[in-house]
Amino acid sequence: MPPSALVILTTLFPLLSLILPFLPPTFAQLTPTGSTLVLNGISYYVPATPLTNLEHGFKSSLLNGKSSAAGLTPVTVVSGIRADFSQSDLEKTVVGFGGDDVWSGGFLEGMWWG
Repeated sequence: MPPSALVILTTLFPLLSLILPFLPPTFAQLTPTGSTLVLNGISYYVPATPLTNLEHGFKSSLLNGKSSAAGLTPVTVVSGIRADFSQSDLEKTVVGFGGDDVWSGGFLEGMWWG
């Protein structure tokens, strides 16, 4: 360390010890902004604040025994179901998801019909 830097540090430390007790406790604040999870080798960003939550009873029946990480479980939502929706329709729908670059078969861990 150059001598000039040493002089600056030895001068600043006593001053900091006088100032630090008067600084507000929020001097340094960490704010979670989300996290990244990996599902079947694909990384997904998960925001810190959920967009929605499932009701406890609904969540328990939908996700019973499914794998999860950080309190999250991958699910696929299939909407626009008709009364005559068949196994063939489901297979076509799932094949269609395969063309989406952010969808993974891991999302079939749980399914919700809407």
